[in-house]
Amino acid sequence: MRVTDTKISRVLILLLCSFLILLFNKKNMAQSQETETVELPELCTMSKHLQAILDSLVARESKCHYFKKSLIWTITISEQQEDKYAIKVTMVSSMQVLKTGNYSKPFGYFYLGDILFEVEGVYVESLFKICKNKKQFTLKKRKMPCLEDYSMWFYDYENGEITLKEAYPLDCK
Repeated sequence: MRVTDTKISRVLILLLCSFLILLFNKKNMAQSQETETVELPELCTMSKHLQAILDSLVARESKCHYFKKSLIWTITISEQQEDKYAIKVTMVSSMQVLKTGNYSKPFGYFYLGDILFEVEGVYVESLFKICKNKKQFTLKKRKMPCLEDYSMWFYDYENGEITLKEAYPLDCK
Protein backbone atom coordinates (compact mmCIF):
# COMPACT_ATOMS: atom_id res chain seq x y z
CA MET A 1 0.00 0.00 0.00
CA ARG A 2 1.42 3.35 -1.06
CA VAL A 3 1.06 6.50 0.99
CA THR A 4 -0.01 9.32 -1.27
CA ASP A 5 0.38 13.05 -0.81
CA THR A 6 -3.39 13.29 -0.43
CA LYS A 7 -3.42 10.86 2.51
CA ILE A 8 -0.54 12.70 4.17
CA SER A 9 -2.36 16.01 3.68
CA ARG A 10 -5.54 14.58 5.23
CA VAL A 11 -3.63 13.28 8.25
CA LEU A 12 -1.89 16.63 8.72
CA ILE A 13 -5.20 18.51 8.47
CA LEU A 14 -6.77 16.11 10.99
CA LEU A 15 -3.85 16.60 13.40
CA LEU A 16 -4.01 20.37 13.00
CA CYS A 17 -7.77 20.38 13.67
CA SER A 18 -7.30 18.20 16.75
CA PHE A 19 -4.62 20.56 18.03
CA LEU A 20 -6.86 23.60 17.48
CA ILE A 21 -9.76 21.91 19.29
CA LEU A 22 -7.52 21.11 22.27
CA LEU A 23 -6.21 24.67 22.31
CA PHE A 24 -9.75 26.09 22.14
CA ASN A 25 -10.93 23.82 24.99
CA LYS A 26 -7.96 24.83 27.15
CA LYS A 27 -8.79 28.51 26.56
CA ASN A 28 -12.44 27.89 27.51
CA MET A 29 -11.35 26.03 30.66
CA ALA A 30 -9.19 29.01 31.67
CA GLN A 31 -12.11 31.38 31.09
CA SER A 32 -14.40 29.13 33.12
CA GLN A 33 -12.09 29.64 36.12
CA GLU A 34 -13.39 33.19 36.71
CA THR A 35 -13.88 34.17 40.32
CA GLU A 36 -16.48 36.06 42.29
CA THR A 37 -15.93 37.59 45.72
CA VAL A 38 -18.83 37.30 48.14
CA GLU A 39 -19.28 38.39 51.73
CA LEU A 40 -20.84 35.64 53.82
CA PRO A 41 -22.26 35.87 57.32
CA GLU A 42 -20.94 33.59 60.02
CA LEU A 43 -23.46 31.03 61.21
CA CYS A 44 -23.75 30.28 64.91
CA THR A 45 -25.89 28.46 67.49
CA MET A 46 -26.57 25.62 65.10
CA SER A 47 -28.40 22.46 66.03
CA LYS A 48 -26.46 20.52 68.69
CA HIS A 49 -27.47 17.29 66.93
CA LEU A 50 -26.01 18.53 63.62
CA GLN A 51 -22.87 19.70 65.41
CA ALA A 52 -22.37 16.23 66.96
CA ILE A 53 -22.80 14.60 63.53
CA LEU A 54 -20.29 16.99 61.93
CA ASP A 55 -17.81 16.45 64.78
CA SER A 56 -17.94 12.68 64.19
CA LEU A 57 -17.56 13.06 60.41
CA VAL A 58 -14.53 15.34 60.81
CA ALA A 59 -12.99 12.92 63.35
CA ARG A 60 -13.45 10.04 60.89
CA GLU A 61 -12.15 11.90 57.85
CA SER A 62 -9.16 13.39 59.67
CA LYS A 63 -7.73 9.85 59.87
CA CYS A 64 -7.83 9.47 56.06
CA HIS A 65 -4.78 9.79 53.82
CA TYR A 66 -6.48 12.39 51.58
CA PHE A 67 -7.60 14.65 54.41
CA LYS A 68 -6.24 18.20 54.55
CA LYS A 69 -7.38 20.97 56.87
CA SER A 70 -7.57 23.20 53.78
CA LEU A 71 -10.52 21.20 52.42
CA ILE A 72 -13.81 23.06 52.66
CA TRP A 73 -16.70 21.09 54.05
CA THR A 74 -19.92 21.80 52.19
CA ILE A 75 -23.41 21.42 53.60
CA THR A 76 -26.14 21.63 50.99
CA ILE A 77 -29.74 21.88 52.19
CA SER A 78 -32.74 21.38 49.92
CA GLU A 79 -36.43 21.36 50.79
CA GLN A 80 -38.14 18.05 49.98
CA GLN A 81 -41.59 18.91 51.29
CA GLU A 82 -42.92 21.50 53.67
CA ASP A 83 -40.73 21.28 56.82
CA LYS A 84 -38.77 18.28 55.46
CA TYR A 85 -35.24 18.82 54.18
CA ALA A 86 -32.42 16.85 52.60
CA ILE A 87 -28.91 17.61 53.85
CA LYS A 88 -25.79 16.62 51.91
CA VAL A 89 -22.36 16.84 53.56
CA THR A 90 -19.12 16.52 51.59
CA MET A 91 -15.80 18.26 51.01
CA VAL A 92 -14.37 20.35 48.16
CA SER A 93 -10.97 21.85 47.48
CA SER A 94 -12.38 25.34 46.80
CA MET A 95 -15.68 27.17 46.99
CA GLN A 96 -17.35 27.23 43.62
CA VAL A 97 -20.54 28.35 41.96
CA LEU A 98 -21.93 27.23 38.63
CA LYS A 99 -22.51 29.97 36.08
CA THR A 100 -25.44 28.19 34.42
CA GLY A 101 -28.46 26.18 35.45
CA ASN A 102 -29.78 25.71 38.96
CA TYR A 103 -27.12 26.41 41.51
CA SER A 104 -27.00 27.74 44.99
CA LYS A 105 -24.44 30.14 46.33
CA PRO A 106 -23.35 29.68 49.91
CA PHE A 107 -25.44 31.67 52.37
CA GLY A 108 -23.06 31.36 55.30
CA TYR A 109 -20.04 29.75 56.89
CA PHE A 110 -18.80 28.52 60.25
CA TYR A 111 -15.78 26.81 61.72
CA LEU A 112 -15.63 23.66 63.82
CA GLY A 113 -12.20 24.05 65.37
CA ASP A 114 -10.08 25.10 62.41
CA ILE A 115 -12.21 23.32 59.78
CA LEU A 116 -14.21 25.61 57.46
CA PHE A 117 -17.80 24.71 56.60
CA GLU A 118 -19.79 26.55 53.97
CA VAL A 119 -23.56 26.18 53.88
CA GLU A 120 -25.64 26.54 50.74
CA GLY A 121 -29.18 25.94 49.56
CA VAL A 122 -32.19 26.58 51.76
CA TYR A 123 -31.72 28.45 55.04
CA VAL A 124 -33.32 26.49 57.91
CA GLU A 125 -33.56 28.60 61.06
CA SER A 126 -33.76 25.59 63.38
CA LEU A 127 -30.32 24.44 62.14
CA PHE A 128 -28.45 27.75 61.91
CA LYS A 129 -28.60 31.31 63.14
CA ILE A 130 -26.94 34.11 61.21
CA CYS A 131 -24.44 36.06 63.30
CA LYS A 132 -23.18 39.62 62.83
CA ASN A 133 -19.64 38.65 61.74
CA LYS A 134 -19.01 38.57 58.00
CA LYS A 135 -16.05 37.37 55.96
CA GLN A 136 -15.13 37.63 52.28
CA PHE A 137 -14.67 34.47 50.24
CA THR A 138 -13.67 33.91 46.64
CA LEU A 139 -15.87 31.55 44.65
CA LYS A 140 -14.62 29.91 41.48
CA LYS A 141 -17.19 30.33 38.72
CA ARG A 142 -17.47 27.26 36.54
CA LYS A 143 -19.55 26.26 33.54
CA MET A 144 -19.46 22.64 34.68
CA PRO A 145 -19.16 21.28 38.22
CA CYS A 146 -15.68 20.26 39.29
CA LEU A 147 -15.99 16.62 40.21
CA GLU A 148 -13.94 15.64 43.21
CA ASP A 149 -13.87 12.34 45.01
CA TYR A 150 -14.49 12.79 48.73
CA SER A 151 -16.77 11.06 51.20
CA MET A 152 -20.40 12.08 51.08
CA TRP A 153 -23.33 11.72 53.48
CA PHE A 154 -27.05 12.33 52.93
CA TYR A 155 -29.42 13.08 55.79
CA ASP A 156 -33.11 13.82 56.17
CA TYR A 157 -34.16 16.59 58.55
CA GLU A 158 -37.74 16.70 59.81
CA ASN A 159 -39.33 17.76 63.09
CA GLY A 160 -35.94 18.57 64.61
CA GLU A 161 -34.60 15.07 63.89
CA ILE A 162 -31.64 14.36 61.63
CA THR A 163 -31.58 10.85 60.16
CA LEU A 164 -28.83 9.32 58.05
CA LYS A 165 -30.28 8.33 54.67
CA GLU A 166 -27.18 7.28 52.69
CA ALA A 167 -23.42 7.31 53.27
CA TYR A 168 -20.56 7.01 50.82
CA PRO A 169 -17.40 7.19 52.92
CA LEU A 170 -14.12 6.66 51.09
CA ASP A 171 -11.62 4.07 52.24
CA CYS A 172 -9.18 5.63 54.71
CA LYS A 173 -5.97 3.73 53.91
